[in-house]
Amino acid sequence: MFANTITLAPPLSKPKLRDIAPQGVAAQTLLRTIIGPRPVDRIMAGDLLIDATGQIVELRGIRKVRARAGELVRLKLGAMPELNRDLIVGAGQKLALCDWRTDVIFGKPCLSAARCLIDGDTVRAHRMPGTLYQLSFDTDVVIEANGLPALMKAR
Repeated sequence: MFANTITLAPPLSKPKLRDIAPQGVAAQTLLRTIIGPRPVDRIMAGDLLIDATGQIVELRGIRKVRARAGELVRLKLGAMPELNRDLIVGAGQKLALCDWRTDVIFGKPCLSAARCLIDGDTVRAHRMPGTLYQLSFDTDVVIEANGLPALMKAR
């Protein structure tokens, strides 16, 4: 008689914290509020922002997070027609782009993580550490960060 054995696959490992790309926008990023454009580092919970569709949304919370070198992406002015100044975001920040990248890959505008858009020219990995501001809303909201639509997930 032969004994039969069953071999089980090892359990899936949890993603390590350092493998998760941070989301958020850097200081001095301009956001549309009901009183006009304001830098993200000068707004606070309770402020009213205007989302990409023109609706008023209330900011529920804001959190500062340190990002290591390589976890930030810099979009240079001229990268997209909507961009009105350079923008630094976390590598995991979802941005709504309508340019050659999304035309080639998806054939239409879509939300893409900033790290997927790096081309080495107008969108580059930012090699210095920095501070990111993560915004909290009741629902997922698309706001304009320096004129470029960015998805802020509900937290």
